[in-house]
Amino acid sequence: MSDHLAPEAKRCTEPTRTQAIQEITATLFAPVRDPRYTFRVTVVDDPLVNALAAPGGYVVVLRGLLEQTQSADELAGVLAHEFQHILLRHATRALLRHASTRLLLSGLTGDMSGAMVYGLEGARILGELRYGRKDEEEADREGLRMLLAAGLDPSGMIAFFETLRKTQGKGLILPQYLSTHPSTDQRVERLRSLAPPAKSITARLLPGRDWRDIRNICQVTGGLVR
Repeated sequence: MSDHLAPEAKRCTEPTRTQAIQEITATLFAPVRDPRYTFRVTVVDDPLVNALAAPGGYVVVLRGLLEQTQSADELAGVLAHEFQHILLRHATRALLRHASTRLLLSGLTGDMSGAMVYGLEGARILGELRYGRKDEEEADREGLRMLLAAGLDPSGMIAFFETLRKTQGKGLILPQYLSTHPSTDQRVERLRSLAPPAKSITARLLPGRDWRDIRNICQVTGGLVR
């Protein structure tokens, strides 16, 4: 599924900037004793504002979303949300609900032709998926707790949702998790109520790095920004 969601030809893999994104992931999981999976974040050159969580620890971030973030803390908030969809098995349950019996049997039996179809169908389901309100609220809440456990500033998560709220109605295609309930206004207010005072922040992401440079990872060719 990850291969279909993030075709190799569209992956943005400039090493220095990729490492910076990996550092954000490592910081988020530093306090987690048993993360269950090896989490992988792949950036794809696609203008849509979206991020997708696939079972097994795979998260795909589209260029359009990355370019909307104003700081490493904002991306950390998005990733924490997506990681929770995996850790809480929302993505797995959604696939089980939507996939046909034939495809599930193909995946279980290891039939190669069926597995390829299963990967395509699974990627399609994840790409069109709208989680229910309960799953979204749980991913928000546990994602915020993940940020706090890592000593990170949860205001980045809130700021990202506020940025997207301001763009609604301006022709921007929003992430699937903003095109369903709860409303963006409700989500921002709930996260604000859950966030503690700033004095709880003990970690800084990518000190000394220019986030505007890192988020341009898909524009880099031969070490230069296009």
